[in-house]
Amino acid sequence: MNPRDCKYDNFKVRTGDILVQYGTLTVDKFYDANANGIQDAGEVLIAGWDMTLNPGAWTLPTPASFTLLDPGTYSVTEGVPTGPGEAAAWFITYKGGSSGLLADNLLAGSIIRLSVATAAQLTIPNISVVAAGSESRLFGNVCLAGGGGHTLGFWSNKNGQATMNDGGTLAPELALLSARNLRNENGTNFDPATYTQFRNWLLAGNATNMAYMLSVQLSAMELNVEATFVSSGAVIYAPGTTSANSLGFATVGAVMAEANTELGLHGLTLDGSAFRSYQEALKNALDNANNNLNFVSSVPCGFTF
Repeated sequence: MNPRDCKYDNFKVRTGDILVQYGTLTVDKFYDANANGIQDAGEVLIAGWDMTLNPGAWTLPTPASFTLLDPGTYSVTEGVPTGPGEAAAWFITYKGGSSGLLADNLLAGSIIRLSVATAAQLTIPNISVVAAGSESRLFGNVCLAGGGGHTLGFWSNKNGQATMNDGGTLAPELALLSARNLRNENGTNFDPATYTQFRNWLLAGNATNMAYMLSVQLSAMELNVEATFVSSGAVIYAPGTTSANSLGFATVGAVMAEANTELGLHGLTLDGSAFRSYQEALKNALDNANNNLNFVSSVPCGFTF
């Protein structure tokens, strides 16, 4: 039988009597609940996320199986969701096969380049057989959602005062704040003795001295954790902090401890200070957490394509 007459779907014949087996590429994604770039036990797969294969601009939802591929080099691009706020909420934490190929955590850059063909050629009299590979690739993603934070506005109003006074006295909360390395605008230590003193300091917070603004945000998060609104073990997006992993994620407790240490070292960071941008990264992480903007969701958020 002439190879050109082969009816099997697995094979086809090219010019010059080369018999080529089609390749298959499967692509899936998992929800990286602890944002560590690894699919840990219990982390679920995410179905229905668009993946696009090029060349060919072939798009399939996960779990995606691109079949009948010619041996060659392809790229897979993760789709960017189109619903309100969805693209900003989702991050890529892993892309690749046996090891991650992560260059950044933006969805728009989440591309895998790969070959679905082996290099082997099997010699049969008068026919070269090129065997295509069966490849699989995996993406990891995480999304941001609310985490129970309460803002400076809450802690400076009667509701915040009542929460601080939950045990019938504000003494433990004021002692907690005094034990931290909080700073005034002029860089001196701030150790509140009364709620009114704390409230006035909180409302006057500004970034002329970045250590002051960092202190204000740290104090609010300290109270959020003390009131059990926020868990110190909650994971937040905190790029620029040293406690963050390579993807920019850290626990609330780690960022708080880091901020407190930094405030103890550098209490006056005006324009031109070598430590100002670092303190700003810490401030932004805590500010976003107090406003529920950077908590890692424990379950996948919604997405639309």
